[in-house]
Amino acid sequence: MVIALSLALVLAAPVSPIPGVPFPPGGEIDPVLTQVFTDRAAAETRQAVARLDADTSRTAAEKAELKTRLGKLKIAVFTTSKSVDESVAAYERQLPQSRFIFAERNLEADIRDGIKSGAIQADAAAVAKAVGQRGRSARWNRADGALEIDIEDRLIDPRTGAIVVKTIVLVTSLAD
Repeated sequence: MVIALSLALVLAAPVSPIPGVPFPPGGEIDPVLTQVFTDRAAAETRQAVARLDADTSRTAAEKAELKTRLGKLKIAVFTTSKSVDESVAAYERQLPQSRFIFAERNLEADIRDGIKSGAIQADAAAVAKAVGQRGRSARWNRADGALEIDIEDRLIDPRTGAIVVKTIVLVTSLAD
């Protein structure tokens, strides 16, 4: 009976879109933000491939290998009601090799940088609202660079520059 119940719970758990990376505690996938970040990454990938094609310092084999790796890109954006600290603790338990690095963010500077790079579509009003606002983040990269998990307590919505007070987990994978 206990085994059957345990199996039922495991099978009922949502499957992460990134193999090997579980949902954050109490988390759910945000399909809209996942699509926004995936679209932005696709545009950046197209630019990177164009630069790679123009690069005469790399061999054809190196270029092919890099393009194959870029073709494996997967992105998932999760939201959770848990704090950054609770989310990090859960990931460090579930992914024993992970050790996150914490940082404090200047949201005004992040918005300005995002606008300058084209990653954030916002106006001066969004920048003005961000003055003096800080955020916390934690980041972990797998040693081979094929997996990154970013956890933030405030999301700057790339579509508007609005600051959303919610724990966001952005997972980026280049793994098989």
